[in-house]
Amino acid sequence: MARAKKTPQRPAVKAASPAAKPSASTGGEVERRWKEYWARRKRLEEAVDKVRVASEALKGAQEDEKARRADFNEIKRSLTDLLDVDPAGAPQREPIQLPRSLPEVAPKQAG
Repeated sequence: MARAKKTPQRPAVKAASPAAKPSASTGGEVERRWKEYWARRKRLEEAVDKVRVASEALKGAQEDEKARRADFNEIKRSLTDLLDVDPAGAPQREPIQLPRSLPEVAPKQAG
C-alpha cells in the first residue's frame, strides 16, 4: 500500500474578536457621539448664560420696584398730610341720610 504524502499544515491563526478589533464604523460612532456631546454642551452653556442674564435683570427690576414703591409711599404720606384726609382704605364717616321718597310732582297741563 502506498502512503499518501502529508501536506504541511499551516500554523493556526487565532481570529481576533470583533470587540478587540477597531473597525471603521466604531471609530465613526465614537466621533459622532463626541460631536453630539459638544453640541449639547454648547447649548447647555448658552442656556446657563441666558438664565444668568435673566436672573440679573430680574434682580435689578426688583430693586427698581422696591425703590419706586418706597418713593410712592413717601409721596402718598406727604399728600395725606397736606390734604389732611383719610386714606382710601380707612373707615369713612357716617353717610348722609337721603329721604326715602321724593315729593310728588303734579304733571303739567298743556294749554
